[in-house]
Amino acid sequence: MNRHFFDEWLWLHVAVGFLGYSVGLSEIHYVLAHSAYELLSNTETGMNFVNKIPLWPNKPEIDSMENIIADPFWGWVGWRLGKYVG
Repeated sequence: MNRHFFDEWLWLHVAVGFLGYSVGLSEIHYVLAHSAYELLSNTETGMNFVNKIPLWPNKPEIDSMENIIADPFWGWVGWRLGKYVG
């Protein structure tokens, strides 16, 4: 379980946000999509679905609420970075 605001997946979320900007997602659509993914993937059904995706890292348990909030935040940072450098 990811428990912290700063974790080993932080840079992945930044990169996904950067990619979201690069493919043309608006800021609000990106944040809503990332937040929805975090909320849904941290349910039992969502974890079962995510764990069946080939090449996806195994998710053995739900994340902490702190981390569920942090992941979209870091994605948003990546989106803003994409806008800044783009």
